[in-house]
Amino acid sequence: MPTLLARRPTFLLKHRPAESATVFDFNAFRAAALLPTLDDGRVRFDDDESGIALVDLPYAHLDQPESDVFDHEAEPTVEAIEHDADGVWADDVDAAGETSPNDDTVAARGAFHGHGTVAIETGRPEEEDRKSQVKALRLQVKAATAAAKAAATKATSALKAKTKAEDKVGEREAVAATLTGTAQVREQAKVATARLAVERATAEAERLVTEAEEAERVQIEAEEALHALETLADQPGDVTPEVKYLNHCIADSMYRPGGRSVDNAQHTDDVFYQYDGTYWVPQTDEDNEYRAASFTLQHTADKATSRLVYSMLSFALMFLRKEHAKPAPGKGKIYVQLKNAVLEIVKAADGTVSILAHKPAPRFGTTACIQASIDWKRVGPLDSKGSGVYTTTPLGKASLFGEFILSACHDDPAMVDYVAEAMGSTVTGDKTWRKAILLVGPKGSGKSTFQSLLTRVFHPAWAAVEPEKWAENFAMESMVGKTLYIASETENFPAKEFKAVVASDMINVTRKGKASINMIPRGRLIIATNEPPRYRDDPSGAIADRLCCIPWDVQAETKPGGINTDLVEQIVSNPAELLQMVDFVIDGAVRLVQRGRFMADADAPAPVRSLKARVIASNNPVSSFVDAYNVKAANAGEFTPKFEVYPLYVKHCQATGIKEQYRLNEVHFWRNMYAFFGTTWPRHQRGGIDYVPLLVKDVVPV
Repeated sequence: MPTLLARRPTFLLKHRPAESATVFDFNAFRAAALLPTLDDGRVRFDDDESGIALVDLPYAHLDQPESDVFDHEAEPTVEAIEHDADGVWADDVDAAGETSPNDDTVAARGAFHGHGTVAIETGRPEEEDRKSQVKALRLQVKAATAAAKAAATKATSALKAKTKAEDKVGEREAVAATLTGTAQVREQAKVATARLAVERATAEAERLVTEAEEAERVQIEAEEALHALETLADQPGDVTPEVKYLNHCIADSMYRPGGRSVDNAQHTDDVFYQYDGTYWVPQTDEDNEYRAASFTLQHTADKATSRLVYSMLSFALMFLRKEHAKPAPGKGKIYVQLKNAVLEIVKAADGTVSILAHKPAPRFGTTACIQASIDWKRVGPLDSKGSGVYTTTPLGKASLFGEFILSACHDDPAMVDYVAEAMGSTVTGDKTWRKAILLVGPKGSGKSTFQSLLTRVFHPAWAAVEPEKWAENFAMESMVGKTLYIASETENFPAKEFKAVVASDMINVTRKGKASINMIPRGRLIIATNEPPRYRDDPSGAIADRLCCIPWDVQAETKPGGINTDLVEQIVSNPAELLQMVDFVIDGAVRLVQRGRFMADADAPAPVRSLKARVIASNNPVSSFVDAYNVKAANAGEFTPKFEVYPLYVKHCQATGIKEQYRLNEVHFWRNMYAFFGTTWPRHQRGGIDYVPLLVKDVVPV
């Protein structure tokens, strides 16, 4: 009577050492071949000689040619079953004295167990498995999409009902105001009932909006899982680890490089970002290396090296930055990210500016987050996506933050607005205003407090920088992934690098022991000094034009109450104070957007203009000449021959050791003289000779 043994080969009673089988890949209808040993002897097959029958698998392979089952290059091929530790071999012995495995043993343990593998009959083709998972996920996405759509519809209806109830209250109140006596009392009772209806409608709307958000989140997660599975194509066994890691990164849509700049396609951002549910967090080198190393240990442990990790990161970046960059804010879009909202500052065609509050989402592409939350009760009627108009509150003089700002600005409203715009310029994301903030004031005037508030609340990812070293190797490495750069007591910084950082132009960052990367500086620069900083290589005045100068000269001991060493902690630990700061900064950003640029120097408050003049004068290459020759504006009607002034400048350079290559030519000399005095003079000519309204030592005026 035919049994399972009739379909299986029989084996010599020669035990192979446990876990010593060499296992080759197999498809569902093929056996896994084992390399023979010298002592195996020949293998006797059953009558049909069609190969090994697999338990619980279809015998489709029985009709295959022998060449489809066996490797003829191996001499001869042997099929084996792993020897169990308890010695469960069959008792059936055939006429030749050979022993075959028992049916029950085979059925229970599988055809064989090779080293590091599973029983053959438990194997399923990965492609079939993946297809079934894709099919299931597609159904899940379809269901989640329908649920999200239904939830959004309910939320929209609830919001409309809330608005209708609020309108009803307004109508009742208007009617009640026109009535008197008992009629008014009855109408006021109706108003109270209508208000209760508003409260119920508001609670229901909030509940349904929350459900809609949760349904949308589930839908997004299902779509991402489906995308990841569909992207994960079957790979041949010999594919390189770099390609495996690239596919792994492509499948994770929440891990992306910055990619190409929206404003300039030639500029690329090679920094990786990870979306954390609120915003795109810049990843450090350690973050990227750990991610790649973990993947290597899991998938290519036999090839894992530090060199491979760097190779995988480099290879993935080459492809991802062009094809799979993170979402970027649209051209002209300004988003301000907070913990529980994204504020969009929108300028309409008529010039009016509004603030729209959105729920956080990856599509906004924000790369920094203010460590504060808005009050959603101050957001106007919400649309189906939960967005609405946000209303700020003015700076409160009684608040700690308000008192700090007002005292630092000498209670000057114009200075308060100017400081708000300066702070607002640091939180507008990819929108750059091409200005660095310069705080100048004596020790103890609160410059450090100002910086601490910025770093604790608005820019937790900040870097201390030395602009004077920016032209050197590795000097900008600490700036990667940061949103604020703070410098102090700096001097003689290079103009080229300064302009690139302030304008957010792409720069190449050299790194110690690592490959250099391209970076678009997304941070803003703040320079805090006791005296105006010194810089060089700026004959055109471009550096001065890029400075937002703020005098910060009110010393703490002169303020009411003296020095408060816990001021920063008292502000950041109080939600009301935090929201006061956020509104102050957002108001400043709104004014910037409305104007489209920083306030012109001529329109700036008087203290700002005065400090700007000091900065220009102290950095003008002719300032030492002006001091040495006591150059000053002449009285009305007095003039000095222009041709006599420049030779005195050359003489001054020779006397002070200024090398000829650093000496200004006559055109640049007069350009800097005009900048120093802050004006240009109408041409005054006598007898073919040009004159200027200046008084210069050793030159007789006419």
